[in-house]
Amino acid sequence: MTGNSPMEYMRMLKLDEARKMLDHHPELTIEAIAFSCGFNIPSTFYRLFRKQYGISPAEYRKQANKL
Repeated sequence: MTGNSPMEYMRMLKLDEARKMLDHHPELTIEAIAFSCGFNIPSTFYRLFRKQYGISPAEYRKQANKL
């Protein structure tokens, strides 16, 4: 239905949750957010986040804080 495999769909959901946490929980480290969203290796989280949103989680957080 979504055009994605089940694994890709779950990854998208995890990354969306991580993005929301970056917006609403500035007290948490990026690594803590990665772990809480189900990513066991922070570097994998960084790579997939950049692939999905075009910027790193740290860059996203900086932009979100400017708003």
